[in-house]
Amino acid sequence: QFKFVLVGDSGTGKTTFLKCHLTGEFEKYVAMLCVEVHPLVFQISRGPVMFKAWDRADQEKFGGLGDGYYIQVQCFIIMFDVTS
Repeated sequence: QFKFVLVGDSGTGKTTFLKCHLTGEFEKYVAMLCVEVHPLVFQISRGPVMFKAWDRADQEKFGGLGDGYYIQVQCFIIMFDVTS
């Protein structure tokens, strides 16, 4: 089991990216006001690999989450807008 965090500016598609992998559907943008944790399972040749995907609201807009948020994180996915 691995913990990863999606980070990036507001509106870069963090939640959409995660929901697309969870449900297979593309959702319209909806601003988040909190942190959501989703289990994300991938099947590999050695069996299932479980990720706990932490998706958070825009840190600057909502006051930051502090260092405790990043404890035991093994991976970050950095999202950004290629048009800006």
